[in-house]
Parts: sequence; structure tokens; C-alpha cells
Amino acid sequence: MGKLTRRIKKLRQSILALQYLINEERSFDSHLNIICKLKCLTKGFSSEKYFLYNIKKNGFDKYLSDYKRHKTQAINGPYSIVLNDKALFYKLLSPKGVTPKFFGSIKRGNIYINNIKSNNDELIQLLKNKGSIIIKKNKGGGGKGIYRIEYKDSMFKINNEEVTKEEFFKFMSNLDDYIISEYIQQADYANRIYPGTTNTIRILTMKDPETNEIFIPIAVHKFGSKKTEPADNVWRGGITALVDIDTGILRKPALHYNRNKRIEWINKHPDTNEKIEGVVVPNWDNVKKSIVDIANSFDFLNYVGWDLVVTNEGIKIIEGNNYSDVNILQIHKPLLVDERVKKFYKYYGILK
Repeated sequence: MGKLTRRIKKLRQSILALQYLINEERSFDSHLNIICKLKCLTKGFSSEKYFLYNIKKNGFDKYLSDYKRHKTQAINGPYSIVLNDKALFYKLLSPKGVTPKFFGSIKRGNIYINNIKSNNDELIQLLKNKGSIIIKKNKGGGGKGIYRIEYKDSMFKINNEEVTKEEFFKFMSNLDDYIISEYIQQADYANRIYPGTTNTIRILTMKDPETNEIFIPIAVHKFGSKKTEPADNVWRGGITALVDIDTGILRKPALHYNRNKRIEWINKHPDTNEKIEGVVVPNWDNVKKSIVDIANSFDFLNYVGWDLVVTNEGIKIIEGNNYSDVNILQIHKPLLVDERVKKFYKYYGILK
């Protein structure tokens, strides 16, 4: 790649990152005065982060900005497709036995089971055998476009809402580019805290550019609520808790309001009254080792936000994120307080 081509590519990335920052700012009805708003924007932050990160107290320098976060999507280069395409991601990881089973796909309302075009009766048979399945968008994230489908006593449920057979297949006929996968039974501790959603952990991995060693700078546990079912969607009113990297103990739970524009620090789940703070993720050392081993096996991926479910038997990886959302991480711990993280981002030109 020539110098001119590289410059054009970097310019394009900068323009897209700036557009992202502007869109983030427009989506937030800030009560900041114009001087504070402008200061946030010149530092690369939308003004909502002024409140989320308590910038007045903590300053800007410890945090990866919105502008720079958007640029991280280039770190994995052409291999980002592995993380952006869920079907491809599942197929590459399935031999390791750490993903939900992949049953099929939906394309323009047509159902394919085991890569064979199937009819409604075959889908019903799959539901009879499994009881519950998950249908979700092949591309995209943020907990959007996820449906838990249940079938029992000749009745269908979509995200816990009963529908008729006709309504169910009308719903299916309107889907395009979705995947059909196994519904994972989470470990007892997560089910106790909130049983209505599959509660995942976001673990960030980075490959040290000097040693090629994978390290985990931060991990956050997500929990759903009545507002977010069937996913643990922070944007719709979920909860996050920092996972102590050394011990697996959950720290500082935060309840997210209004599309993650405001948080409230809590210690119990508001719907179940179950304690979150102080709970230990079981077999945490094995969870970390499993993720590091998998990250090492994909030596072409340098930066991944893994979403995984801890089960009573081990872990199941739900998806990988090419340029992980960082605000759900940084409300708990600023990324740039870790010198390894700063060195990593500098190597890829995210930081100067």
C-alpha cells in the first residue's frame, strides 16, 4: 500500500469517526453550557460522557474518547469480518465447542436448517426438540434484533409473549439475514440474579504488540431486567458490574437509564432484589484461561470484545465485537489508566 493510499485511508477513518462523534452528540439532549460542550467535542467526547465519566472530577485524559473508539474498528483490518458476521464467527469457533449450536438461518423469510431450505413443519420439529431457540440478526449488535422463541403445548412464544401459529409464521416471513441458534442455560448464580435474560460478560482482549501475548485489561458483567428481556441490553435499562480481573468478584453495579445516558449505582438487582455486588463468578480463572486460549488461536485478531455466558459446565461465547463499546466499561474503570492499554492503542495509531 502506497503512502498516498494510506493517507487517504486514514483521512477517511478520521472523517467517519468525526461523523460518529457528531451523531452521538445529536442523540443526547445535554444541559451543559456551550463552553463545556465545545470542550468535550474538541477532546473527542460527546457531552453525555461528561456525566457518565464524571469528567468534572476525573478529567478527560484517563478515558478513550468516542472519536478514538470509532477508529479502533480498523485494528483488526480485513479480519474484522470474522467478528462482524455472526454466522461466520460461529462456524469458525464451533469446532472448539464454545459457541451455541448453530441450527440455521433465515433469508428473505425463507428458513434454512442445516443449510437446507426447510418448511414450517421442520422448524416446529426443531422447536419441539429444543423447547427454546434464539433468533438474532446476523450483523449488528447492542442487543437489538434478538428473539427468544419457545414452543410448548402447541403454543408459540416470542420474547415471552404468546402468539398464534399464524402470527408466528407471519413474523418469521418478515425476517431477513437472521441466524437460528441454541438457547444457552446460564449458570445458577446468573440465573438467580436475573432469570429473564441471558446475562453475559464482556471481556476485552488485546494482543501486546511487542510480546504477542494476549492480556485482559477489563471485564464487565451485564444483567438484563424486565425492560430488556430477552437480552441483557444496557441501552434499554440493563445493569453492569465490574468484574475484578484477579478474583472474579463483581464490583460497583450500575443501573443504566434512558439509552445509557444516565446511571445509578446500586448493589442489588432492582427486579429480583438479589445481591450483585460481592458475588463471585464461578471458576473465574478457567473463564479467563478459556478466553485467552481462544484469542491466541485466532492470531489474526488483535482486539476483541468477547460476549460470553458462564454455564454450570464452562463458557459459551455468544459473539465477538470488532470495536467494542467502551462506555459500559469505562464508567467502571477508565481504560487509559493501564499503561499496557495506552501502549496498545498508540501502536495502532489510536493515541498519539
